[in-house]
Amino acid sequence: MAEWVSGYLPARLIGTSGATIRVEIKPACACIMSLFAESDARINEELSWPARLMWLGANLVFGVIPALLFFVWVEQDASLDPVARRLGWPWVDLGIGSAMGRCLWDVGLFFLFGLMHSSLAQVGVQAKMRRVVPAAAIRTLFLMATGTALFLMMGFWQSTGRMIWRPPVELPEWAEAAIRGAIFAVPAAVILGMLVRLGFFEFLGWAQLVGAIPVSERTAGTPRLRTGGIYGCVRHPIYTGLLAIFVLGPTLSLDRLTLFLAATAYLWVGIPVEERKLIQLFGEPYLDYRRRVPALLPHDGAGFVAALGRMGASLQPDRGDKRDRLSGRLSIEE
Repeated sequence: MAEWVSGYLPARLIGTSGATIRVEIKPACACIMSLFAESDARINEELSWPARLMWLGANLVFGVIPALLFFVWVEQDASLDPVARRLGWPWVDLGIGSAMGRCLWDVGLFFLFGLMHSSLAQVGVQAKMRRVVPAAAIRTLFLMATGTALFLMMGFWQSTGRMIWRPPVELPEWAEAAIRGAIFAVPAAVILGMLVRLGFFEFLGWAQLVGAIPVSERTAGTPRLRTGGIYGCVRHPIYTGLLAIFVLGPTLSLDRLTLFLAATAYLWVGIPVEERKLIQLFGEPYLDYRRRVPALLPHDGAGFVAALGRMGASLQPDRGDKRDRLSGRLSIEE
């Protein structure tokens, strides 16, 4: 027992009787460092196939499926009645009477999601995650956390039940659904096209889990600065597509407008934070790019549409630096 105390307790400890007990801290530090070293050595080994399949299943259940459910929920004006009834949404009825109070609560939920999203995307945080999580599973863990956060946000969302805009002409239900789906499909196709070009399966974390890729290439690379094509119109085209998904449609509910405004406010804060990493990486070329190209709204609408057309005509993965596509951190938005 004395050996355990001298190896693992702090250098100064107040006993129950008030006496000061002095112990040696150096053995504890050495022991902890050796444990981290053993952990790093274990984590950097290749994952076994059962472990890969376990991570892949968790990726689907906690990451991909909640994300897809979220986009369907948005497309349905932040209301998905069949799922809500089955899952008992909202899990808590706060009894907020005013629409403004409900909107403020919902904005708070979105900002909690954004805070978690931005925190886990930081290089320093991911470096700490690699101490306890296999390098191949870092992307999967990120998607699991964000997917779970989206699911919780939907579960605690306090719907206002207010509609901001409807078509002036009464439409059959099937026609309204068809129009909504067609409008929704345009920005969704833009986002999907971007992900295909940049590495769809790498973005989902699947290639890192099942591909025969050295661990060092899964988490590190030499990203390239993309300034051509659609990146010549806006610096963050995926974010532009997401905002369009939030606001475009034949109808617009107050809940969907709240999502749009909350996401816009979050990006107003989050984009400068993200771009600090890009400035550190690329230096003056990125500063010049940022001066020339807007972040979200293109100056030249016709040029933006033309860039979308060229992208759609060539939906194939970017054959640039393979490690760049596998890292997926600085060339695409999370």
